[in-house]
Amino acid sequence: MIQCFNRRQFISSFQNNTFPHLAYSCKIDPSLNQVPRPMHTHKDAVEILLMVSGEGINVIGGQTYKNKKGDLLIYNANVLHDESPASDENGPVSYCLGITNLYYPGLEPNTIMKACSNVVYHCNEQYDDFLHLFDLIHATNLSENTFAGEFISYLLRALLIMVQKLIAEAEESMTLSVENEMHKQLKQYIDEHYMEDITLNSIANDLHLSAYYISHLFKEFEGISPMKYITRRRIGEAQILLINTNKSVTDIAFHVGYQNSNHFHSMFLKIVGLTPKNYRNYWTLKIKYQKGKETIIHL
Repeated sequence: MIQCFNRRQFISSFQNNTFPHLAYSCKIDPSLNQVPRPMHTHKDAVEILLMVSGEGINVIGGQTYKNKKGDLLIYNANVLHDESPASDENGPVSYCLGITNLYYPGLEPNTIMKACSNVVYHCNEQYDDFLHLFDLIHATNLSENTFAGEFISYLLRALLIMVQKLIAEAEESMTLSVENEMHKQLKQYIDEHYMEDITLNSIANDLHLSAYYISHLFKEFEGISPMKYITRRRIGEAQILLINTNKSVTDIAFHVGYQNSNHFHSMFLKIVGLTPKNYRNYWTLKIKYQKGKETIIHL
């Protein structure tokens, strides 16, 4: 037997330890979808809807969403929304919970996320857990069990914590996606301009980003700073030119972006361990005589 001890301490997700209240619950099936639910709001309640099957079209805050199984929809209080099936043949089945007395720190009453946040989240691998909770909350709400009210209160808090976790994970994933795209643009810009006289500030100005953000983002993805990356790109290009061309060391220095050949010499020596001239002499066109035959080796 393996015992797992719980030593976790926590601060309540709900402001001043207030308990959210389930105002109503319902299970919507195709027979109920025949009755339209046009534009409406809930002044004192937030609604959470879980798509169980079929497809639906929802207009939330002026934006239209086509939803399917596993989608979790959130209607903050006072947000205008409209619900309809995507087609007569494939009417959606969904659960809907109306919640009042919901207070999160930093948010308006009866709101789950800020107005600028997404309103539709896909449950992914957490779908079965969400479905089980929605089903249990609704079934308990239909029952006349003496302890139903308290049981629903605990279940509702567990559900809301799961919703907060889902939102946080989605926002983190979205942030990573945006940062990944920004990194690609930043790296492409540097790869196209590293032979020019560029600085961290000039890159920031051209991309309309802060120098601090660029430095932090690039180092997070590449492991080195943008300027160190530029230096390594320049020295790498210089190595190719030293081996494969007859350009002078000074010309190569200017070609790869150095305005001062002495600076080029010092950086090349620091990274490669040889001066540009010694590097060329060591690696370029070594002539070996093997069995009386001249062999030219290009490295």
